Amino acid sequence: MSDEDLLQIKIQTVIAALNEIYIFVVLPLCSRQLKLRFYLRSEGETKNMKYITIHKS
Repeated sequence: MSDEDLLQIKIQTVIAALNEIYIFVVLPLCSRQLKLRFYLRSEGETKNMKYITIHKS
C-alpha cells in the first residue's frame, strides 16, 4: 500500500464517522428542537384561545 492509499482510507473513515455523528447526534437534536418549538407554539396558541374565550363570555 502506498501513502496515498492510506490517506484515502483515512479520509473515507473520517467521512464515515462524520456521517454517523450527523445521523445519530445532529439529526435527533434538530428534530427534538423542532418538536419542542412546535410544542411550545401550540401550547401558547391553546392558552391564547382559552384566554380569548374566557374574556368573550
